[in-house]
Amino acid sequence: MTVEIKIGPPQLVINQGDTILVTGKYGQIPWPSDKGLYFLHTRLISSWNIFANGGPFELLNFGAITHYAARVYLTNPVIETEQGDIPDLLCRLCAAGRSVAGFVRREFADLFEVKSKHIIRPRAID
Repeated sequence: MTVEIKIGPPQLVINQGDTILVTGKYGQIPWPSDKGLYFLHTRLISSWNIFANGGPFELLNFGAITHYAARVYLTNPVIETEQGDIPDLLCRLCAAGRSVAGFVRREFADLFEVKSKHIIRPRAID
C-alpha cells in the first residue's frame, strides 16, 4: 500500500490560548490567503507586511521557539540614498513581542468564510 505525503508551503503557527497567529515563512501575512491572526473562530487580521524602501526583505532564518513565540530573521538589500548606501541590516521579528499598529487589513471574517474563500466584506474597511 502506497501512502501519499503532501507538504504545504512553509509557514509559522503559534498560539496563546484562543489566539492563533498563522504567517508565511517571512513572518508576514500575505493577501489573499487563509493566514492571519485568529481569535476563537474569527480572523481579525488578514494582511500584514514589512518592507525596506518599498521592497521586500530577504529571509535569513525563521522558526517557532515555543508554542506561543516565533522568531524571523530578515535582511534588507542594499538601499541607495543621496547620502550613501545603506548596507544590509539584520531585522528580527519576534512574534511573542510583536505589536500591530498602523494600517492593517481588518475583516472580522469567521473561520468558515475564510475556509470557503467567500468573504463578504462590509462597505467600509481600513
